[in-house]
Amino acid sequence: MYTSGTTGRPKGVVLSRAAQLAHGWFYGKDFVRLGPGEVAYTCLPLCHVTAMGFSLGCLLHGAAIAIDRAFNPFRFWNAIRRHEARAFPYLGAMLSMLASRPSRSDDATVPAVRAVGAGAPIGLWEAFERRFGLTLIETYGQSETASLWFMPPRAGSRIGTVGKPAPRFDAFMATDDGSAAPGGVVGEIMLRPHDPLLMTKGYFRDEAATAVTFRDGRYATGDAGSVDADGYYHWEGRLKDFIRRRGENISALEVEREALTHPAVKEAAAVGVPSGLGEEEVKLCVVLHAGATLAPGDLAAHLRGRLARFMRPRYIEVREDFPRTATQRIQKVRLVEEGIPPGTWDRQHRS
Repeated sequence: MYTSGTTGRPKGVVLSRAAQLAHGWFYGKDFVRLGPGEVAYTCLPLCHVTAMGFSLGCLLHGAAIAIDRAFNPFRFWNAIRRHEARAFPYLGAMLSMLASRPSRSDDATVPAVRAVGAGAPIGLWEAFERRFGLTLIETYGQSETASLWFMPPRAGSRIGTVGKPAPRFDAFMATDDGSAAPGGVVGEIMLRPHDPLLMTKGYFRDEAATAVTFRDGRYATGDAGSVDADGYYHWEGRLKDFIRRRGENISALEVEREALTHPAVKEAAAVGVPSGLGEEEVKLCVVLHAGATLAPGDLAAHLRGRLARFMRPRYIEVREDFPRTATQRIQKVRLVEEGIPPGTWDRQHRS
């Protein structure tokens, strides 16, 4: 199964039969929680790890799964109602698009009682649950890890975290030298499965990538995270999603979160583009809510009090939409390849 390729070239993830079976079985047990006579719904492509685990999880526990061709925010809830679906998988962009649709009097009466996924916008989370009368189960995993995921306790999610490790593996945060990062300090999320068969052992015909990723029996996720005092993990973004500007590491996720606090901004993506001074400059791309207007300079002014000076974007581009994968994830590698299109706002020139 291939990775999404949002920040680089997709890699072929080799999974054992045991990993595939465990992926489906535990997805049903931990997340879907449906059985005979019940129905779930998915509109994500089956080549994606979330849709695969969700669908197998339904079938292995006796529930039915309604599989749609693609995500369509205009007919999504009608499909949920038509199939009387009790659960569905999501990615963060889906929730944003559904939340932007006009309210209906029957929003809170949809059949779905839970949705399982990753990337739920923190500012949208509780409002989405209230509006549609369901629970969001936020998790963290990768194509490589199969059933080795972080998950919230059954009692409920802690907003802003991805929960704790499932009982099938150990996890910790590593600093640049490989040692364990102290609590609250951002490091790389490292995993060690209790049974090596439960996750990938490497990448298809890519020995170099495999050697970099697996270190002394531990899997380096390539993701940044931290652990709070209660043992809950916080996902801080892809390590490749950190922008290096004049000796400082900038989290693209943090820039995006602050951009999303502006009421006109629907989606945001920050990337690093080459700088004439070496390293990178921050380029922030945004898509606005329908009918909203926002001058890039006004967005820059909004961010001035919310971001440290070295984190503020030099370039701001207001777009109609983003290049996306089949699962609606933003293809940041394409945004980098586009460089600085004519007309992009430049802080140094105020044009």
